[in-house]
Amino acid sequence: MKRPRLGKLWDAWGETSYFLTTKLVLLVVWIVGFVLMVGFLNDLERDTTTITNSTFAILGSLAALSFSASRAIQEPKEDSDRILYSGERFLHGAILVLTASIIKYGYLSAAPFLPNWLPPPLPKIVGVAVGTPVPILFFFALNSAHGGLLVLNGILWHRLRRHPEWNRFF
Repeated sequence: MKRPRLGKLWDAWGETSYFLTTKLVLLVVWIVGFVLMVGFLNDLERDTTTITNSTFAILGSLAALSFSASRAIQEPKEDSDRILYSGERFLHGAILVLTASIIKYGYLSAAPFLPNWLPPPLPKIVGVAVGTPVPILFFFALNSAHGGLLVLNGILWHRLRRHPEWNRFF
């Protein structure tokens, strides 16, 4: 027995959901990441290890899930390849975040051990030289992950819609 559809209003909700989850929410995530990066640039001495380590764990998990999904999906081959591409973007983002975290943690850990006889501006210069790449790497990681999310969300919504009952409420 064929179930009744809820009509044009429900279809419009499906289209709105698609836009919100595949475009708008990802734009907000990118903006939040950009604001964090600017905050990191404004305070190079702040310990951001917790944020970068959490981001690494999230990106690593997304990469693993994407790689698994790309193997599980056999047809069409293009979907599998696009999900694999998303996993590669997440993995690249995770590597960049991990690199940024190591640089920042290394500097913050070594800063107290700098010799006292150094001229006062030198430790600050070293801090800026070492600290500046961290938010830049974080920003590159954000862009990589954002691209992965865009592609992955698009594929998942496309695959979700392959069955006519994708938008049924009951």
